[in-house]
Amino acid sequence: MKSPSAIERACNYELAAQAPAVNHDCLVTSKEQVDSFCALLQTAESRAGSRSPSSPFPALQIPVEWIIDICDEQNGWFIGTAYAYMEKVGDNGKIQGFLHVVVPDNSNPTWSGNVQVEYRSLRLLECCDKSSQALFTEIVRGSLVPIDWHVEWCDTEDGGEEEEEEAFFTEGEAVYLIRLMNSLITFPLAEDGARLPNSAPKQVMCDANLRLLKCRDGLSHEARKYDNRINCSGVLDFERLVTEGVVDWSGEAPAPELYKKSPVKQASASSAEPDPFEPQISQVREAHLQKLTSLYLDMRECMGHALGERERCVTQRKEMVQTLVKFVFGGEIMQGEQLMLALEADPGKNDPTADSMSAVSRISKVLSELSREAQNIFTDIEVRKTELRVDLKRIKSKVREARAKEQELLERRREMQQQKQQGQQP
Repeated sequence: MKSPSAIERACNYELAAQAPAVNHDCLVTSKEQVDSFCALLQTAESRAGSRSPSSPFPALQIPVEWIIDICDEQNGWFIGTAYAYMEKVGDNGKIQGFLHVVVPDNSNPTWSGNVQVEYRSLRLLECCDKSSQALFTEIVRGSLVPIDWHVEWCDTEDGGEEEEEEAFFTEGEAVYLIRLMNSLITFPLAEDGARLPNSAPKQVMCDANLRLLKCRDGLSHEARKYDNRINCSGVLDFERLVTEGVVDWSGEAPAPELYKKSPVKQASASSAEPDPFEPQISQVREAHLQKLTSLYLDMRECMGHALGERERCVTQRKEMVQTLVKFVFGGEIMQGEQLMLALEADPGKNDPTADSMSAVSRISKVLSELSREAQNIFTDIEVRKTELRVDLKRIKSKVREARAKEQELLERRREMQQQKQQGQQP
């Protein structure tokens, strides 16, 4: 039986009322919202005939006004506005949703186009019109993933007009991941680890203020009531948020039994006979360990380059500032000439951060190859690879900071050269 699309669910109150067990505002649809969307759908259907039949997208386009985040090719996120929603059947026979997006909005457009509703390239932030609220909620519920995570998030407490807000961490249990909103549905926990009585669910964004502690085996109680057929503990999403640097991480790996193990390994564990494939598995394991060791050494070298470049930039900046102060405020002409000679002698061509960036790119390529062969890597290797990716993220950030400081220094050199040329003109 064909499953209903988001539009069909949004205009059918019986389907829209089948909300998850957690009663949160972002997951619940009211009767008034369904009626308002039905009226909007009728208006859109009456205008559908005016669209060109040669368009690759269907004629039915539902007008909306949603605030979204859109990802570019460099994995940077930008605020945009969605003004239309449409659906079409993909090559796999499944219905795919698309949004017509303008960045940032129609008042000051810099980019526009149709983007597929997929959590890796688009995030839904807010619905600004009440007519399409039912559709917005149905699309959000379509990206709902039952999980059972132990997390912490940073809350703020207002201390009054005279006192500043005080930040503190709240420990809780995450029962749902909303992929398209990049957020969790959580419940706060007491000191003994039990859920607080009569506690309301809280939506927590997946950002630097969220800390993942542990991915527990099995589903939460609410997830089982929502759909008993789902047998997913969210390990892949847990690892994705950690490796991409979206959230903070306590350093504790997910439960080892949740990783995908080799079928050969499982078969040999249940039998007392020796595993004939154990030599091949050992060779694969040894090869991956050698790769990971090489990555570790390369990242140490990258870190040395980044730290050395940072120290060089700081020292050179201090010397330039001191020389410039003597020249400008002290009137020492010789200091100005020494500064110009130093700038001409070091044009910035020898940049050690370039070697660091090439090493980082090579590490990323090798890690991609390792991820494609993840089924042959056991739990200890998977955990080590996750730690390396987290370290790689930090190294990239430090290298970018060093290159930004170097660029700032080069711009100052150009300005001083221009000032010198202007001073030599009669």
